[in-house]
Amino acid sequence: GCSAGRCMKFYCSDSDGRDARSAGVATGHYKGDFDLLGIPPRMQNKNYTDWCYSDREAVEYYCVGGEVKEERMRCYSRLGSSGKCIGGRCVNVY
Repeated sequence: GCSAGRCMKFYCSDSDGRDARSAGVATGHYKGDFDLLGIPPRMQNKNYTDWCYSDREAVEYYCVGGEVKEERMRCYSRLGSSGKCIGGRCVNVY
């Protein structure tokens, strides 16, 4: 994005490649970081760690176009029944 004639290229990395079975960290800009004028904060990169929204849903951070996105994912086991979210990742429950 550009502001006051200065342009910045956003960079985003995701340690687990949007895999809900792994508790990863996405580093970069999250859309919510910008103020009302669309200007990014002084701190350019932040870490967003995957976490458990509930015991059966994980919040997964990932990258799209240099920006951090967030998605709530339901945990499923291989047998089709619900898995569990523990420590920011989905695990199979048999």
